[in-house]
Amino acid sequence: MEYFFLIVLVSAIRNANSLEGEEDFRSCLFKTGADLSYPSNRTWWYDSQGSSVPVLRNPLAVAFASSTLQVQQLVKCAVNNDVKPVPRSGGHSAEGFSSLDGTLVVDISRINWIEIDAKSSTAHVGAGIRLGKLIYELGEHKFVFPVGIDVTVGLGGHLAVGGIGVLSRSMGLSIDNVLQFEFVDWQGHVLIANSQNYSDLFWALKGGGGGSYGIVTAAKLALHPNPNSTTAFILHWDTFPSTAKFVKTWFSWKPWNLDDRFFAQILLGARLMSGIYMGDDGQAEVTKIMDASGLTRIGKGAVLQQFSSPDFREVFSWLNVGKHFGNSQDFQIYNVPMFTLDSFQLSPFPAPLYPPLQPIQNDPRVNETHAGSAYTIGPIPCLKPSTNRRDYTKYSSQYVIKEFDEAAINSLDYFLNQGGQSYWLVLGGYSSRIAENVTAYPHRKSLFFMQQNSLYFDVGTHTPSGLNGQFQIYQNVSEALEPFTNHGSYCGIVQLFWTTDPKVYMPRYFGSNVDRLIRVKNKYDPNNWFSNPQSTPLQL
Repeated sequence: MEYFFLIVLVSAIRNANSLEGEEDFRSCLFKTGADLSYPSNRTWWYDSQGSSVPVLRNPLAVAFASSTLQVQQLVKCAVNNDVKPVPRSGGHSAEGFSSLDGTLVVDISRINWIEIDAKSSTAHVGAGIRLGKLIYELGEHKFVFPVGIDVTVGLGGHLAVGGIGVLSRSMGLSIDNVLQFEFVDWQGHVLIANSQNYSDLFWALKGGGGGSYGIVTAAKLALHPNPNSTTAFILHWDTFPSTAKFVKTWFSWKPWNLDDRFFAQILLGARLMSGIYMGDDGQAEVTKIMDASGLTRIGKGAVLQQFSSPDFREVFSWLNVGKHFGNSQDFQIYNVPMFTLDSFQLSPFPAPLYPPLQPIQNDPRVNETHAGSAYTIGPIPCLKPSTNRRDYTKYSSQYVIKEFDEAAINSLDYFLNQGGQSYWLVLGGYSSRIAENVTAYPHRKSLFFMQQNSLYFDVGTHTPSGLNGQFQIYQNVSEALEPFTNHGSYCGIVQLFWTTDPKVYMPRYFGSNVDRLIRVKNKYDPNNWFSNPQSTPLQL
């Protein structure tokens, strides 16, 4: 009996200590002045999950920081209370790594300011800025910066993984145009990392993975003048050629060897190719290039559409296939043709890059929280769905270095016929002439980047939801294509179901740069406060 009461007493003491510790933690967070969200908040579901919801996460709290000072204070609160801080800029992690169980999510989407110095062609930018807003604001001053195609992605996460995009062939990756980082370490110290100071950290932050070393709150960017003219194009087939015919034509064409000013990407499952050409007489040049490719003469009903503008923002917006933020009526006043392809709505007229923020269910609390996010697409779902089941797409990525054989083509063909999608992005050009150890991102010598999209899971699990056959198809196509790749993957598309063994994922993401990254990790985060299931470890 005494033993029983002893157990009860110990349990009560532990619970009291736990509650006291939680109160201390919350009190510390409150004193930072950051906007806070807890599980009791009605907006918690959205606040805790972010833009991507592949796996439901349960952090202890989410703090929306509006300054570097607040980030410093929040990190100290977390570490002093034995809670891991998790950085989030846009929340687009394919595996939900920007929100983890039992952590403090430090959301920097409000740190979205931009200061442009036209004389030096540089910009000092808050790392929470969305790519859409960045492009829009730079365009107001006749500048461009190479970024990815998704305008809703946050700059901090984009730079952490390298930053592949439509201007990579002409201007390099996003990280090739970064001059300096403002960085908060695990002790809450601010470090200014560049080529002279904390140069090892500066190197690691350029493509060395997100959430591994600390929190980047700002970056200094090298800008490029807006081109005099840029032409975007879309090539669509009514009937796509056979996979074998397309692949053979593609490798014969060798788009990675073309002029740096040309860029192309294709979504095989959607029968859709798009790209840009930077320079005068762009439409004539694109027509010439596409005629020489042979792609317009295979399949049936190939239609080439083009759009040229002296404002890169319009061209970039036009390329955002599937990200049209208005409706079909918006385009009618321009009297231009438009067609519908599956779920994609296309038009030769550009959709808005940076639409105004809209209120969310007339809730002032939510507007205040998310209006600082710099970019939203209409109303944000802020309440948990009525069902706990929600399916989503899994991704894999590979870097191709040589032509596929017949077996690989057949596997790809079967995968596409089973509803899979294969996205290819042409590499080469300027970014390929940079050595693989200049930045932490190593995949410089590949011909093109390839991403397979398929396999739906239930949120909260890593188990295929009734699609075991499709899971096998997904695995088969990746394995069939692997001999024709550099055996690497893009750390911007993390793949948790694939492996959590750093001896496997680190070389795939970072190639020969792994040892150097581990040294940086040990130096700047020796107690592993910043970590996720595929972060840089302290040792292999």
